[in-house]
Amino acid sequence: MSKRIKILVAVLAAVLLLTVSGTAAVMAQAEPEPTPHANGFLARVAEILDIPQERLTEAFQQARQEMKPADCEGDCEQAGQMRQARQELRQQWQEMRQEANGACDQARQQLRQARQELRQQRQALRQGQQ
Repeated sequence: MSKRIKILVAVLAAVLLLTVSGTAAVMAQAEPEPTPHANGFLARVAEILDIPQERLTEAFQQARQEMKPADCEGDCEQAGQMRQARQELRQQWQEMRQEANGACDQARQQLRQARQELRQQRQALRQGQQ
C-alpha cells in the first residue's frame, strides 16, 4: 500500500472519530428522565432531609440549569477545536487528492507516450521486414 493511501486512510479515520465524538457530545447534552428507581431514591432523600419531594426535584433541576452554561462553554470550545481539526484534515485530504490526481495524470501521459513509441517501433519493424 502506498504512503499516500495510508495517510488518506488515517485522515478518514480521524474524521470519522471526530464525527462520532461530536455526535456523542450532542447526545450527552439531552436531559435524562428520572427512572422509577430514581423517583424512589429522591423520595427517600426528601424524607431524610424532611422536605417535600417536589422541592428536592426543583433543586436538582435548578442545579442542572445553573451548570449548563459552564458545561456549554467547555463543550463549545471543544466543538470549535473539533471543527478546526476537521477543517484541517479536510484541507490535507484535498491537497493529497490533488497530488494523487496530478501523479495519475502524469502516469497516464507517460503510458500514452510509451504506447506511441511501441507503435512506432512496431511499424518500423514491419517496414524493415518487408
